[in-house]
Amino acid sequence: MARNNLIVNPSFKTNTTGWSATGSSTLSRTTSDYFYGSSCLQVAKAAASNSGAVTSSRILVTEALSYALGVYVKIDASQEAGNLVAKVQWYNSATAGSLISTTSTIALDVIPGDDWVRLTGVFTAPAGALSVLVSVVQPTAGTATETFYVDAVLFEQSTYLNEYVDEVNQATENKYVNKGLSPVPYPKITGLKLDAGVSLGSLVLNTIDEDGVVWICTDIEGWWNHPEPEVKDLPRLRRRIVRRARKISGTSTYA
Repeated sequence: MARNNLIVNPSFKTNTTGWSATGSSTLSRTTSDYFYGSSCLQVAKAAASNSGAVTSSRILVTEALSYALGVYVKIDASQEAGNLVAKVQWYNSATAGSLISTTSTIALDVIPGDDWVRLTGVFTAPAGALSVLVSVVQPTAGTATETFYVDAVLFEQSTYLNEYVDEVNQATENKYVNKGLSPVPYPKITGLKLDAGVSLGSLVLNTIDEDGVVWICTDIEGWWNHPEPEVKDLPRLRRRIVRRARKISGTSTYA
């Protein structure tokens, strides 16, 4: 089953479209750091609580279904530390309507200069929920103009959180559909032939198993070299010829 990231512009490829500032913050796209692709969202905080970013439009959901949320965040080494959290606001209408409830990931204390960390959560849409807004904020007041990064935002209908998957727009769909419908030129198989030619007991390599996993043997190290001898070579002993004299019948001979 194909996965569907419901977030618009989750990796900020070219701009900040689909996102709005919250808590009087300022949003901008930056290429100075990123988790996915080549850019991310930079949030310049205000001296107020809940400074961050929120999706600009409602995301349609279905009540009683589970939704997984994952957001990567980071704080540059030159900025102040922050306590960051991702929130899901559930509404009873696809457009306006009233707020039913808000669920949140566990808030993380993000240390400046550390690597990207992920805010995660799996939530069940409450009764009557028809849409959501997703936000990433610092719930406590901070210092104005101090910043943090947001990238690879994932919100999908799922009972568990999976790896990040980017949005699939119409242009991307067209590309893969056209590629899939294009005839494959002869020969259809190039490079390595999967002929199940290597067997190690019950493990068969150069084949595809029942789960669609390809098992390929590319090299076997040490098999074509001579093994180490069990007995080490001994230095060759030269017999010392000792000249000896002995008398035989009154004459001397040498051996």
